[in-house]
Amino acid sequence: MNRFKNIESKRSVILLDFLQEKKKLFEAILKESNGLEWEVFHKNVFYRRLPTDISIQGIITESGLGHGLADQLLDQNIPMVRVGNTAYEKSDKVIPAIIEDLESYGRFAADYFAKKNFKICAFVGNKEWSHAINCYKGFYKNAIAKGMQCHLLQLDLGRDENQIKHEAFGDLINHVGSWLKKLPRPIPLLAPQQTHAIRLSFICRESGLRVPEDVAILSLEGEPNLNEYATVPISTITPSDHIVGAQAVKLLDQLLKGGLKPTTPIFIEPREIVERRSTDILAISNVSVVRAIRIIWDNLDKDLNAESIAKEIGVSARSLQREFSRHLGRGINAEMRRKRLETIAEQLKKNEKNIEALATKTGFTAMNHFRKSFKKAYGLSPKEYREKYR
Repeated sequence: MNRFKNIESKRSVILLDFLQEKKKLFEAILKESNGLEWEVFHKNVFYRRLPTDISIQGIITESGLGHGLADQLLDQNIPMVRVGNTAYEKSDKVIPAIIEDLESYGRFAADYFAKKNFKICAFVGNKEWSHAINCYKGFYKNAIAKGMQCHLLQLDLGRDENQIKHEAFGDLINHVGSWLKKLPRPIPLLAPQQTHAIRLSFICRESGLRVPEDVAILSLEGEPNLNEYATVPISTITPSDHIVGAQAVKLLDQLLKGGLKPTTPIFIEPREIVERRSTDILAISNVSVVRAIRIIWDNLDKDLNAESIAKEIGVSARSLQREFSRHLGRGINAEMRRKRLETIAEQLKKNEKNIEALATKTGFTAMNHFRKSFKKAYGLSPKEYREKYR
């Protein structure tokens, strides 16, 4: 018997049963639900109870088989969709699931490091693997497939990493710092949690290692404000919570209309990496090229050329151009253009600033040239790119 009865509204009433801290997931579900004119209730708002006159037609939940509410509502044949980051074979045959594919996050990170020309990489996590093991599997497999060596460091942090004592953290600094110094540099690290990455940046600083010049750090995104506590802003793989939320609503709507229930999970892959200072480096052995790249990247708004950069480094322009082509497969001007376009593309995703102002601030002076270069690089005009990825 359904204990959620006696509703007079003809609108579908949907129950949400997951952590409200997942802001983007929550917002996406609400947005899509409003489009379907659903009434949405979150269980936690009512201290895990609901008004007695509410009749639930569907539920989006984090819970699988074996959890009280999920089992109870299944017995009542109420359509249900699970959202999460791990597939559960037995549960997913009964409760359709939309899953953030952590293994693909690992593959995505390995691709990112390979494009930066790294030949060696590393993964740093907790011995209490939890869901991070899937991320590591994807990272390791793809790193090896890309021809990279892959190192692993598992830290004995226990289940509650926030309870590390002051003395233990001192030992951790010595342990991790010693391990990092034995690896070839620069070395890129993937940390499955943002708190890991922030601590790693601190450990590097305490160990005399520079981020990103010696150690580049990438993590899965956590709390948006956590980066404010990092010694160096950490690059992050953006979760696809908004896509998971939209897909969950779409699937639940199909089930409410009598559609077939899938018996295998629907996996959602990551879409982008937000690059910050912690990975702002290319793995290149030639010191002059490395220095030149740093000058270019730090001075995109300046009127630079091969001669001025070569003079700053103390080499000939011809020699620098030759080394650029050998190590990057492109010349100095091409690298300046590529980095300027990449910087503008990131800005277009984040804010509504005038496109011409962004281009000018990043070093472009001729707008026709900028628009043609952008479309050639990304297949879209700057305006179309903003509309697609905002």
